[in-house]
Amino acid sequence: MDRGSSAEPGRQLELLQIKRWVGETTFERGLDYADRGRVGQAAREGDTLAAEVEGSTPRGADEPARYRVRVDLEPPVPRATCTCPVRRPFCKHAAAVLIMWQREPEGFAAAEEDVARPAKPDVSPKPKPSKAAQRQRMRLEELDAVGRMIRDIAGDGIAVRGSQWVEAIPDMLATARRRRQMRLAGLLEQLHKEVSAPASGEAGFDWRRWAELLADLWFTVEAMRQHVEGRGLDERALEQLVGRTPREAGLARRYEAPLLQLAYEVFGGPLGTRHDVSYLMDLNSGELFVERAVIPQRRAKSEGLKPSYPAPILAREMGIYPGYPPLRIALIAVDKAALNLTDATARALDLADTSLPGIHQRLVELTAEPLAPRETFALLRLRGLPERDGELHLLDAEGYAVPVAEAPSGHPPTLTAFQRYAGDGLPPAVFARFFARDAALCAAPLSIVEPSRIVRTGSLTCGPVW
Repeated sequence: MDRGSSAEPGRQLELLQIKRWVGETTFERGLDYADRGRVGQAAREGDTLAAEVEGSTPRGADEPARYRVRVDLEPPVPRATCTCPVRRPFCKHAAAVLIMWQREPEGFAAAEEDVARPAKPDVSPKPKPSKAAQRQRMRLEELDAVGRMIRDIAGDGIAVRGSQWVEAIPDMLATARRRRQMRLAGLLEQLHKEVSAPASGEAGFDWRRWAELLADLWFTVEAMRQHVEGRGLDERALEQLVGRTPREAGLARRYEAPLLQLAYEVFGGPLGTRHDVSYLMDLNSGELFVERAVIPQRRAKSEGLKPSYPAPILAREMGIYPGYPPLRIALIAVDKAALNLTDATARALDLADTSLPGIHQRLVELTAEPLAPRETFALLRLRGLPERDGELHLLDAEGYAVPVAEAPSGHPPTLTAFQRYAGDGLPPAVFARFFARDAALCAAPLSIVEPSRIVRTGSLTCGPVW
């Protein structure tokens, strides 16, 4: 058919026009597929093109995947569908078909029947996969789609902002939420915010955060794939990765533990959940624990906060969840502690950390594990609160100092409240979240611990004294 006719399906398509339709990144990948001869079985019927495109080779497979592509050329903009897992207006397979149509329209054989009509199925008897096998295959395909996306956008940098990925990521995010894959959902939320942000040039793009986000996504997808394939998964990551919370009956037990609440915090989590968290110190060992109530999105605004513990408590029995420190606990049987608040804070101060290098080493060891949180917690005895370069610092007994900073995004701000309380004099100790900022250790204080009292510094509950 004459390529010069604008009214026929073989109308002249310019490569620039295709690039505008599919986006620059998708166009380049489709061009690569076209150049490598991956488009085959090309046919057309009226305004519809169809072809089979050879994709990449899935993990564990001997042959590359093959995808059926259909493109309707009805003006003003073509519509494409593809059997690959990517869900957006144009994938690279559809782009490759358009490019081949522009290059070699004569290569698309005219079909006597509608090319969209599926071929007659193979009616030879085949064993039907079990429901479990079908579920496994579906989950692996979902993870493959996320993995391909990570590889595709890894090198795009600021070019992803405003790109076609703005429309593609929400489908993956919705699937992760439906599967209760909390860690993956949280990371996809962050990624969507990045690609939805207006382009602001190199100066407005945080390359370090971008690299860390993609690395976190990659390790998360690989760990989930390991779990789906039945190759085992570190039980410490089960709840965050696949939404599996161990039953209370299966938890490790500890008995007769005197606990002092050092801080209380409320913040939002993945899937729209609300997290009410008590940070508790075992006054026998100095070990830190968290008691966390996770409130689903549908109840997050209406349900009251979980109980706080203004006085020391005695955990007659508590269950300890697998995870990363500070370990999550379930308080099964609780009584009043024999210690009063004065004695409890004195013991907590005796058990407090005195060395910032030691805290830093714990953070380094923790973050060496790909799925571990990028933060640690400690009650630090203070020697001073010097100000350097306009920033308040925590000074330990050995003379090491770290800057005081706001907590990472998603947690209540604490800096202003801490500065106000610190202005009244040097507190004996600070309970803080420690994390890395630009590869340097920082501290976000959650409370000030003094003899006979603990003062909260989070803005959510700033002011009251226990």
